[in-house]
Amino acid sequence: MLDNPNSAGEISPDIALRDFPKLFFATMPRSGTWYSFFLFEFLDMALTGSNRVRQINEARIHLGTKIVKCHGHSIYPNFEQIYKGPYRSAWDDLNFYCNAFNSGHNVVEQAPEQFSPLQSDDLKIIYLYRNPLYQMVSAFHHNKGSLSEQHRTYLEPKSGERVPFSSVSEYLRQGGLEGYIKQFFSYHETRENPNLMMIKYENLVAEPCRMFEQMIEFVGFDTELEEHREAIENALTMAAPDRVRDIERKLGRALAQDQSDPNGSHLRGGQTGKWKNELSPVDIKFCLNELSRFDIPAESFIFE
Repeated sequence: MLDNPNSAGEISPDIALRDFPKLFFATMPRSGTWYSFFLFEFLDMALTGSNRVRQINEARIHLGTKIVKCHGHSIYPNFEQIYKGPYRSAWDDLNFYCNAFNSGHNVVEQAPEQFSPLQSDDLKIIYLYRNPLYQMVSAFHHNKGSLSEQHRTYLEPKSGERVPFSSVSEYLRQGGLEGYIKQFFSYHETRENPNLMMIKYENLVAEPCRMFEQMIEFVGFDTELEEHREAIENALTMAAPDRVRDIERKLGRALAQDQSDPNGSHLRGGQTGKWKNELSPVDIKFCLNELSRFDIPAESFIFE
C-alpha cells in the first residue's frame, strides 16, 4: 500500500520507487520524444502544483499521476535475452551507426528492479514511432546540425574514415534504416505482450488528446475525473509545439543541447507527409524491401 495515497506531496521518493507503477517509455529518434515527454511532465505539474518532477538517476517520479517513468530511445528492454526467434542471427548482424537509437538500454542495466520486464511482471512499456520514410528525412536534417560527429557522419567502408551524410538517400543506406529496423523489430516481435502499447507518431499528431489519454489510461490513470480532465487539457496546451519553441527561445538553445546552431530548434514542424518531396521511388522500394527481410509489413506504418 502507498503511504497517504491521496497526498502526493507527502509520498517519499523511496516509497514511490517501490510502490508506483513503472513505465518504460521508448521512442524512435525524431518521433515525438520531447512532445510526449512534456505531456507527462506538464500533466504532473498541473496535478501537483509543483514546477518540477523529481528524478532519481534516470527515473522520473511523477507524484501526480503516481508512476515512475524513464523516457528515451531504446530497443525493447532485455530483448537480447528474450528473443529466440528465426530472425535472431540477422538481427544480431544489424548495427546502430550511432548511439541515438539505443541509449535507453542503460536505464534497464542501472535499475532492473524498476525497468526490466525480466524482474517486473507489471512493467508497462510504451513505444512511440514514426514511419521509416519520414523518420529518415527528419533524422537526416536534424543530424546535419548535430554537435556529435557520430550522429552526422558514417564510417566509409573503403577509406575507413568518417564521412558526413550528404543526402537523405545516403543516410537511408548508410546506417539510418539499419538502426531503425534494429530498434523497431524488437517491438514488432513483442507486440502481442499485453504490457506493451505501440503508438504511431502520426496518430499522436492527428489526435493528441485521444492518444495521450490512451497512454495514461494504459498505466492506470483515471481520465474521467473532472480535475484530471482539466489537468490533461492544460498539459496538451503547454506541450504544444509553439509553446515548446517559446521555451527554447527563453533558454537560448535547442532542448537537447545537441545542435551547432545556437538558435536551432529540436522541433522541425512535425507535419506528416513532407518526406514525399525528398525520397525517390527507388529509395522507397529499398526501404520497404529491407523491412520485408524481417517480415515487417508496410501496414505496420502510416505513410501520409
